[in-house]
Amino acid sequence: MVCCGESVPAESWKKRLTELEAEFGQALEESERVDAAEEERFGLQSPPALPPELADAKARQQRLLQAQQQLAEADAARRREGIWPMV
Repeated sequence: MVCCGESVPAESWKKRLTELEAEFGQALEESERVDAAEEERFGLQSPPALPPELADAKARQQRLLQAQQQLAEADAARRREGIWPMV
């Protein structure tokens, strides 16, 4: 095998592969523990579906941009009228 222009002994690759397999196994075990804990806590229920008008990401983004614009306009009007937000 060749890495970075140098020959790397096959034993080095085998050792690294064994290390990566162990790391993968540990990560898999951890994810299974987390999944089991979440299943115990929340059950197997699916998350609630979004309403149709929010199901599309672009539609959600557009609605958020509109809401942000409305808030900015309301804030500008409040400032023009000298109304300060309650703290």
